Amino acid sequence: MPSPRATFYINLLTDPNPNVRKKAAQAIGQIGDTSCLFRLQEALEREQETHVQEAIREAIAKLES
Repeated sequence: MPSPRATFYINLLTDPNPNVRKKAAQAIGQIGDTSCLFRLQEALEREQETHVQEAIREAIAKLES
């Protein structure tokens, strides 16, 4: 189960603003909570913005390393 802090950012992955989604993905990567991996993968599947996709991929890579 993600920490409360990570949960806050996970919820922002569905924000209508792509810049908010990008920053949320970056924050999740910084937090380092591996329980967020599934939610990041879900977000990546539905994300349409290239720059947000890249931020999500980077966060996933950080959590998998």
